[in-house]
Amino acid sequence: MTTDTILPDLIERALKKGATSADALYAHSTGLSADVLKGTVSNLERSESTEIGLRVFIGQKQGIISTTNLDPNGFDTVIDRVLDIARNSPDDPYCGLAEPFQLAEKVDDLDLCDPAEPNPNTMIESSLALEESALAVNGVEKVKNASSGWERSDYTLATSHGFLGRYSKTYHHLYTTAIAGDGTNMVSEFEMDVAAHRQDLRSAKDIGRIAGENTVRQLNPRTLKSQKVPVIIDRREARTFLSMFCALINGSAIARKSSFLMDKMGKEIFHPSINVYEDPFIRRAIGSRPFDAEGIRPQSKKLVEEGVLQSWLLDLSSARQLGLNSTGNAARGTSSTPSPSVSNVWIEEGKNTIDEMISSLKNGLILTDMLGSSVNYITGEISRGGAGFWIENGQIAYPVQGFTIAGNLNDIFHSITPASDLERRHKIDSPSLLVESLTIAGQ
Repeated sequence: MTTDTILPDLIERALKKGATSADALYAHSTGLSADVLKGTVSNLERSESTEIGLRVFIGQKQGIISTTNLDPNGFDTVIDRVLDIARNSPDDPYCGLAEPFQLAEKVDDLDLCDPAEPNPNTMIESSLALEESALAVNGVEKVKNASSGWERSDYTLATSHGFLGRYSKTYHHLYTTAIAGDGTNMVSEFEMDVAAHRQDLRSAKDIGRIAGENTVRQLNPRTLKSQKVPVIIDRREARTFLSMFCALINGSAIARKSSFLMDKMGKEIFHPSINVYEDPFIRRAIGSRPFDAEGIRPQSKKLVEEGVLQSWLLDLSSARQLGLNSTGNAARGTSSTPSPSVSNVWIEEGKNTIDEMISSLKNGLILTDMLGSSVNYITGEISRGGAGFWIENGQIAYPVQGFTIAGNLNDIFHSITPASDLERRHKIDSPSLLVESLTIAGQ
């Protein structure tokens, strides 16, 4: 039997046993990773898993259960258990399947699946190249890890309201961390790349070299005195700030009133130079998907237009709580209920290059790493440890570490200006961002 017959059969049997509606999610994943250390293979691992998640509704009650047993002879036991869970669950007025008119009518082919499984020897060679190229950089003492990985995931979703869709995704990655210096002067930095298709990855040699060069640049860091200065957030760390924004407009947070943006729809929350986009239909992109976890076709949309908030990220439950329609942002695992999640999100790049931003500052900071996490999404207050480079007279002067940046996300969002160095490679991407002023707590 195939998933096209197993899932509808499972749902039909659940309906006959008392469910008023149901959906079922099939998820199969296969993974392969190759790690090297000091020129030898330290780990070569293959993993594989298959699960089916069944969600049933009895009126306004719901239950969910997952199983690794795909034998239909064992389905009755699974169905009885999940129905018992539903019967003993509290009423949820916002739960329930998508209506037939809400369901995706077609499943686009977004070329998300690399059809060729990589050869383990090829992956080992990539990991060796990562390590070798990092070690070739003058000043690099050792490499902490060098890893090549691949994963394929196959999904099929069926609902009792008539939806049946499937798609597959692959995920390739290369990752390495280089170390320079010793004792109290030891520093490290990583570099990585991800892609749905292996041929879209940057070369392992380039990734290793960049990790090594970025590590050596941080040698002999200095400390900073406490002050307020302009801060350029490097594009890698700018992704973290964009992730915080996505958490703030997550429908679940808005419905719970746990976001300081909950009353800001249609209002200016960023500097007018900021546009934020989401597009789930980009071919070969990591975050793309032809339908969401509730069978709804997702939306390409502007989340922010010229600084003004335009949309929440909604699944069915959060949309119903807010009296709105789902935006097709539901995600779920086989043992969890849906919740809002992003696809591909990015901040539109600006006009000034990163070098022009640096040269425009008499004194300032380039923030390349953030450590720890202290973010209050209700008030917007943020405090994070940091490392980076100090700017003097429009030039990078020296590396710095051992300080804390502090501020309020509401103020930060209103004062950021994007650079022109956007790279679209992850689910969440941002160019480097110039913040007019942040408090640095140092010595």
